[in-house]
Amino acid sequence: MARYIYEFFRPRVSVSVVFPIGVIAQDREGVVYRTIPEVPLPQDVDIDFYGIHDRERFMHDDFLRRVEIADPESGELVKVAPTNPELLAVLRQRGSHHFLYGPVRRLAGSAEDVADEEAERLSNDVEARRKLVIDSLDPTTQAALDAYA
Repeated sequence: MARYIYEFFRPRVSVSVVFPIGVIAQDREGVVYRTIPEVPLPQDVDIDFYGIHDRERFMHDDFLRRVEIADPESGELVKVAPTNPELLAVLRQRGSHHFLYGPVRRLAGSAEDVADEEAERLSNDVEARRKLVIDSLDPTTQAALDAYA
């Protein structure tokens, strides 16, 4: 069983329009990030500035390896292990004004299979992407959007 979240990109802080750009899936073996290919972004968005084309490499090689939380006993910052169930919740809480994360979901399969299948499904289905955006605007994600508006 894999746990997963979708990553959304909001190119303009003043507009609450988000685009699903990635899937982060986790299981007992670790965490996997997959870019959702072929998601059209507005023409005037500087995708190089935001590293959209290189997002999968950045997430795998850098970002997901350095997420930290405060140890409850010592108060020291410690890296969150890729298998730690808290990782996805931490990502949701730390979404930025441009990168936000949807609710945690569960699906049978390995993290790699779930990430691959969801990225492929959303890449090929415009209506599924629209539904995902609407369904993912739960109170936490909406609060993040509102906080940076």
